[in-house]
Amino acid sequence: MADISNHQIGAKSVSYTLSILPIMPIMKLEGFGPEGMEWEDAEIGNFRMGADGLGAKNQKPSTYKCTLNLQPNSNLVPEMDNILNLIRVAWGKSLVDYVLILVEVNNATGNKTIWSNGMFTSDQSGTPVNLEDGQQTRKYHMEFMNKTVFPL
Repeated sequence: MADISNHQIGAKSVSYTLSILPIMPIMKLEGFGPEGMEWEDAEIGNFRMGADGLGAKNQKPSTYKCTLNLQPNSNLVPEMDNILNLIRVAWGKSLVDYVLILVEVNNATGNKTIWSNGMFTSDQSGTPVNLEDGQQTRKYHMEFMNKTVFPL
């Protein structure tokens, strides 16, 4: 295993691309808000206690949930909003079949991670704004079924 202890770990050491197939083949994710890309913990197992006090280990498949946080003036905000308007379910509108593929290149760890078979799970209903700071970070929530890690 390579020694990565002296690699840079700044935000620029990680880059993301997103594919929304068949709508958009690939787009580079840029213009992150201060929170950047946030990931929820994937629960891959737990313990269960029976009525008799004996424990049991339970391993289970999990999904991978993330939140993409973009600055309000990011060039991706109008694109993401247009795509979400296109795929959003509404009365009298046909369903749009799509799949998300997110690719992360992490130069600090020397890995490329591909999350696949994903979908948008929620987005903000409007533009968050306040008097102090003006428009706030836009959040787009995604969930993926698969995760594969490769060396660079």
